[in-house]
Amino acid sequence: MMAGVTRFYDQYYFRPKVVWRIVKDALWDSHERKRLYHEASDFLKLRAERMKWVRSGGDAPKTMVAVSGAPSGGGND
Repeated sequence: MMAGVTRFYDQYYFRPKVVWRIVKDALWDSHERKRLYHEASDFLKLRAERMKWVRSGGDAPKTMVAVSGAPSGGGND
């Protein structure tokens, strides 16, 4: 399943049309350029972790990535 997620993100975000739209905005706005740099580095780190996890056979991760503002998994919030 995680391999499918990685493939989906790759096929969507690395399309030339999407890349050009993102880069075009970043060319003229330094704030946008800095924001995109941090988002891209976070995305690529997460992507590398996902691919490593898939290659290792999908064992339970040793560390969990915290997502701020996300509801807990209990459902009794």
